[in-house]
Amino acid sequence: MQLKSVGQVIARRELRLDGDRPVEVLLGKPYLDVETGTCICPYQTKGTGDERVRGAVGMDEIEAITCAVHMLGVHLRIGDAADGLSWDAGSFKGDLGFPSWPPATDLMRLSGPED
Repeated sequence: MQLKSVGQVIARRELRLDGDRPVEVLLGKPYLDVETGTCICPYQTKGTGDERVRGAVGMDEIEAITCAVHMLGVHLRIGDAADGLSWDAGSFKGDLGFPSWPPATDLMRLSGPED
C-alpha cells in the first residue's frame, strides 16, 4: 500500500533529534478501504530523513489507530535516527511515549544506568 498523504491530522507529537532538531510525528484520520473492507490509519514522521507515509490496517477505526500507534513505536525504535530521538515528557532516556515491544520499562531496565 503506497499512501501519498496523511490527510486530516488527528494527532501529532514533537520529538527531538540529537537534542535540538524537531521531529514531527503525525497520525491521520482512519478511513475505510472499500476494496478490502478494512480501515487504514495513515501515519508519518518528518525530520528523520524518512518521510514516507505509512498505513496501519484494522478491522475498524479504533483497531487501525491502535495498530498505527504501536507501529510508530516500533518504527521510531528501529529507524536510523532511533538513538538520537527524545521526547520532552519522557520519563527516561529512550521514552518516546509510544508502546513498544519489549515494553519501554523493560528496555530501561536492560540498558542499565544512564550516563
